Amino acid sequence: MADPAAREYLRDDPMVVAVGAHYAERRGMVRSVVGFLTGFALGAFTLRMAFGAEGVARVVWIALAVTIAATVLGLAIRHALRLATAAARSPRYVVDREDEPVEKHRPAPRRGLRWLTW
Repeated sequence: MADPAAREYLRDDPMVVAVGAHYAERRGMVRSVVGFLTGFALGAFTLRMAFGAEGVARVVWIALAVTIAATVLGLAIRHALRLATAAARSPRYVVDREDEPVEKHRPAPRRGLRWLTW
């Protein structure tokens, strides 16, 4: 989008809103991946405590590690979903031709490696 040739496409207000919504979706994806990694790291560090415990304490540490990982991961996914939903529900964001099949907008495949071309 920083290319000067893209400025022509960004003059139209619906295109600017659509691009902003796609950036919000990508930001949500990145944050969910960070939450995924953080959740499993915190769960792994908590799980380490189970190796030094015995009996019921070991089961408690294992359950705590699973709970921490699931909670952090769930929070990250919900946050990413909120970002994408808020961008899509914006009153300015309207998708034209949403129900049309994608194949209608694709050019005909070229000869050769057809599965690599759109």
